[in-house]
Amino acid sequence: MEAPGGPRSAPGAASTRTVEIEGCRFRVREHPGPRPGRDIVLLPPLGEGALGWTRLVPAIRDAGRVLVVEAAGGAPALDRWERAALAAAEENPAPELVLVGASTGGIVAISAARRAPGRVRSVLALALRPDLVSLAPLADLLAVRDLAGVRRLLGLSWARPPEPGEAALSRLLGILSSEDLQRLVREVAGRDVAAEIRAARGAGTRVSFLAGARDGLLAACLGAGASLEPDEDLTVLPDCAHYPQQENPQECARWILSRLASSSPGSRERPVEPLLATKTSEEPRT
Repeated sequence: MEAPGGPRSAPGAASTRTVEIEGCRFRVREHPGPRPGRDIVLLPPLGEGALGWTRLVPAIRDAGRVLVVEAAGGAPALDRWERAALAAAEENPAPELVLVGASTGGIVAISAARRAPGRVRSVLALALRPDLVSLAPLADLLAVRDLAGVRRLLGLSWARPPEPGEAALSRLLGILSSEDLQRLVREVAGRDVAAEIRAARGAGTRVSFLAGARDGLLAACLGAGASLEPDEDLTVLPDCAHYPQQENPQECARWILSRLASSSPGSRERPVEPLLATKTSEEPRT
């Protein structure tokens, strides 16, 4: 194994390898970048693989080696998913490790940072908020069996490239019906996200959040008791629902790059230049 920060493949030479955690196989798609000191691990949400990061990867790969991790079959247990997120960067590791997760992938990223104190510099969680009262509404996805219901809950009114919208929704419905995913959703719904965030930050990891203003699933998870700390690092994109990495990949890339450059480990300092978004304190909760 090379020393941290050692040689990398030439930019553009993407490759795929497999990581196995207690019988669960994960595909790791590696996109080498020109910066050798940082690994950026991308973790997709439930029901979506590497395809969902297609438009985002080219915009952030100059910031480090990008590693997209997806389950090779079925829905893995959360602890194996967390370990795979860390194991993906163990081959020729860089000194700085950043985990970027969307929706449930964000929960996995936060838990993985807690699992490895001092190893993860930053967690960037998309389609997630730090003030969620309960994740129980996630289980409502299991009761939704029609395209209109899925579209309403997740705020989908757009085509998810490179798949047409209807094809993507049909695929999602098929995945939701699997027993493995039902088990995983129940496991996710039982997590105390606030406690996980505190533990990750206590381990020295900076945790930042990006959410869509039209995300019906997160709105359902807020509840009446939701509240934010005054200095919480949460950005809300007004034109997005539950898949901001696909709905507005350019703005997501800007947000990711700003968080990578803006502060030291454990800091919640915001970048000097504001993003094209509204902060939560200005966003009504409906």
